[in-house]
Amino acid sequence: MTTIELSNPACRVVISPERGGRVVSFVSTGSGVEHVGPEHLQIWLKTGTIRDPAAGVLHLFYGDFRTREFEMDQTDSPRSVRLRAESEGVSFQKRVRLDGAKPVVTLELEAVNNSDRPRVVQVECFFHWSFGPTTTRRNVHTLIQRGGASTLYPLPPYGTMDCSSFDIDGGTLALCDTDQDETLRIVPDANWQRFAIYQMSGCWRGPYSPEKSLAPGETFRATLQLVLSPGCEAVGQPAVAAVYDRRSHRDSQRRSQTAATARFGYPTFPIRVIDLNASRTGTPVDSLKWLLEHVIAPAGYTHVQLECSVRLRSHPELAGEASYLPGEIRELTKFARSLGMEIIAIQNFYGHQSAITRAHPDLQEVPGDPGVYCPTNPKTRRLVAEIIREMVEIFEPRQFHIGHDEIQLAGNPQRVGVCPRCRQRRPWEVFAYDVNEIHAVLKAAGVRTWMWSDMLIRPEYLSKWQGNGNGVAGEVYRALDLIPRDIVIADWHYFAVEDYRSSQGFLDRGFEVCPAVWYSKEGIREYAKYAHSIGLKSMMMTTWANADLSSLPVESVLYAGRVFQDVAAGNDPDLDEQVRLAAHDLWGEWTKRVKP
Repeated sequence: MTTIELSNPACRVVISPERGGRVVSFVSTGSGVEHVGPEHLQIWLKTGTIRDPAAGVLHLFYGDFRTREFEMDQTDSPRSVRLRAESEGVSFQKRVRLDGAKPVVTLELEAVNNSDRPRVVQVECFFHWSFGPTTTRRNVHTLIQRGGASTLYPLPPYGTMDCSSFDIDGGTLALCDTDQDETLRIVPDANWQRFAIYQMSGCWRGPYSPEKSLAPGETFRATLQLVLSPGCEAVGQPAVAAVYDRRSHRDSQRRSQTAATARFGYPTFPIRVIDLNASRTGTPVDSLKWLLEHVIAPAGYTHVQLECSVRLRSHPELAGEASYLPGEIRELTKFARSLGMEIIAIQNFYGHQSAITRAHPDLQEVPGDPGVYCPTNPKTRRLVAEIIREMVEIFEPRQFHIGHDEIQLAGNPQRVGVCPRCRQRRPWEVFAYDVNEIHAVLKAAGVRTWMWSDMLIRPEYLSKWQGNGNGVAGEVYRALDLIPRDIVIADWHYFAVEDYRSSQGFLDRGFEVCPAVWYSKEGIREYAKYAHSIGLKSMMMTTWANADLSSLPVESVLYAGRVFQDVAAGNDPDLDEQVRLAAHDLWGEWTKRVKP
């Protein structure tokens, strides 16, 4: 990787032109702490009209600024680096300047519309750290400092997922490392709008600007400073107000009523699915069995959709170190049944490819892009059928989820039916062809097909949030009229601001529908209410994290389990506290048995 290093007596900064031009290291000389990592400090341009429903930032990346290599030079000063690139009529420049003596880095950003028509842009600064109670940097506290007061954004000791945003209002975002007694402050100028704080598999922190419609020839500029300082006085200030008021989890009177042990005789949704992502290296079989026995089954789930790689004798080239052995999967499925749960096998077909298209690059729909295979290639058909037959043999499932989500993303280039072979058919016919071929293999084995919904959602159901309308380009959604009606459509909507009417639309066309939610408790509650109101009998909780308590959104898993059993529980003002207490108790048990 090509890099340029800037340094002074207080700190060292490393800049790379690759993957969008980014700061890859910011190290304090005094403490030796790496303040940017393990990934990068990145600044992107966003565009479009689709906004993230949680943070409010624009959803689409502008051009290829996110992935391309920038031009990089150091002609102005030995402590300054300039990164430049142009894409789709807009030039984007990032200048990184290091103070001569102090640990202060200044980022100067400039976007210029060189085209002959207006361009919508928004600058997003994306810092990716890895800290929290389950990492080596266990005691880094996030604070929003405004008007002399600080707002603390705490992390629980177990896995969590959340997104919050705060108006900047002349404030700063501080990361206080109490172990090292050092604070990193992110100081934006007046051209930034909000701080976004994401907590998922990593920790993302940073500001974004207002949306700007740049006229031809117009320029947008913004400046951001990173300032290191000794001490963590802000954490102990009396003005600090926690975002969440986490009461003691030692309240024994309420512990007996927690979501982890709640059971109902007449559940609202008889089928309650949780989607777990597991790997042999990340979650060994014994750990996964503990999770099923002590968390998933007691929380009330009836089905586990197990996303994992399995070592197949028919295609050993697709396996890796993280792939489970067939015997381990058989052991897990037998164990799940002993707990009263059923395993749903799942394999991503068509989109979200990696193993198939890297092992067989001739099957890539777009050469050089391993994300999508060519469904009309006869070799694809043989390989997919062999994978399915062996997975059915191993899992012995009654239901098999075939993926088919996010083959293309809303607002991005079309990926369905674009290769010369596939262009002989219309895009929705290509999509339906892949689904129907796989469905036929599963039906012959006596297994029911499940699939994701986003490629099949019609435009009229995208009035509030267009981010999962991935089948609009090429009218791929028209494939809905060409696929069998015995397929279960897992219709995912993750936030309460979304339009749930697509579920009714699938139902009206004769499909069984399983609504799918994610970490947002409000989204879980509202979608479950809607699903119940139209008579649906199943719900799914997705997690998109490694299947252990240090990564899973534990509170959300317990919350969904409770609401799926009794939709009225979502109205209980004590439910949030109940799942917090349960999560703390489970974390204590987990750390005794399975070291995170």
